[in-house]
Amino acid sequence: MAWNADEKRYRKMDEIEKYVEHLKSGGVLVYPTETIWGLGADFEDQKANEKIYQLKGRHFTKPLLLLIPHVYWVFRLTTLPETFKDFLTTLWPSSLTLVLPASSLIPHWIHQGTHFIGLRQSPHPFVKSLLNIYNRPISSTSVNQSGKAPATDFLSAFQFSKDRDVKTASWNEERPSSPVSSTVVKLSEDFQRFSLLREGTFSKEDVERLFKDFF
Repeated sequence: MAWNADEKRYRKMDEIEKYVEHLKSGGVLVYPTETIWGLGADFEDQKANEKIYQLKGRHFTKPLLLLIPHVYWVFRLTTLPETFKDFLTTLWPSSLTLVLPASSLIPHWIHQGTHFIGLRQSPHPFVKSLLNIYNRPISSTSVNQSGKAPATDFLSAFQFSKDRDVKTASWNEERPSSPVSSTVVKLSEDFQRFSLLREGTFSKEDVERLFKDFF
């Protein structure tokens, strides 16, 4: 599904501002992405992120990933050298999540003791506009009770969030571009190797093609 370049598929920019204020005030937001719907909060808000685990019934040993507004955040949030900038701009924005060694800026309620962090720069118009204004990473996990099917449209996302003190973003398309989760690829601590953790919107062949020039 194509998105307009001027990103008019959601209501108005003042609605985006409303969601930004909700995040700033410690709120949890349900929002569309280029894959399934996401559930997130400001990455440094411990209370809000713990609420996400409670809402989902998610085990606290499982880390959350972060959606970032710009690739420069990678070099703040991880130990990846800046020499990988061209590599990142080749990968993103897309539905590929990259798992990297976390820097000291990643709180334990995000990495959950793994000391790795999954990052993605989303191409979705809503997420792009939200993060361009907020200018901070937000956590992201699927909208569902753990072990159940994730929400792939507004109605199922709203059904999950209603009566839970969670705000759901307005979005007027029935489904995202793909009902499949993001592909997850992990880099080794020495940044010499990569491993495919989850095949999703990108196939194994896609990943090998994208990474072959850098590893």
